[in-house]
Amino acid sequence: MARVNILRQIKTESGWQNKPLERDQRGRPRWPSNTRFLIAWRESGRRLREAAGVTAAEALEAQKRKRLELEAKDTGLKVTDPEEESRLPLDATIQAFLKDIQTFRKGRI
Repeated sequence: MARVNILRQIKTESGWQNKPLERDQRGRPRWPSNTRFLIAWRESGRRLREAAGVTAAEALEAQKRKRLELEAKDTGLKVTDPEEESRLPLDATIQAFLKDIQTFRKGRI
């Protein structure tokens, strides 16, 4: 299972630092307000980080998505962004538009 950690970004006298979330006595994370969250994971031995939002819900959603993406890569599935797949090249889009215009518009008088 892929490990994706949530970090919080805090400003100190020496600059910005990434710190893990503080935990209560039961081991549950305390979610601070007014802070920026990051997710951190490892790929090919390198530690990578990415912004995860400013609320706890955004951070948890980013963690879940990244974990699913990493697990899919481990199983050999091809991971693609659905928005990129739906995009057509500019030439094809223009040709489709002109074809629709010619089909559905009345001729000029």
